[in-house]
Amino acid sequence: AVQQDLQSREREVYCLQEISTQILLQDQGEDTLEAKEKVHVISNKLRLLMRQIAHDLHTLQSGL
Repeated sequence: AVQQDLQSREREVYCLQEISTQILLQDQGEDTLEAKEKVHVISNKLRLLMRQIAHDLHTLQSGL
C-alpha cells in the first residue's frame, strides 16, 4: 500500500515537473532557477524514498 501510494506520488511529481518546466521556460529569472532547483530536489528525494521503501519491503518479504 505504501509503495503504491509513493508510485502514485511519483507520477504526480513527474507531471508537476513537466508543467513547471514548461512554465519556467518562459522566465529565466533568479526565482525561476530557485523553483527549478526545488522541483529537482523534491523529485530526487521521492526517488530515493522509493528505492528505500522497495529495499525495506524486499527485506521484510524475505524474512517472512
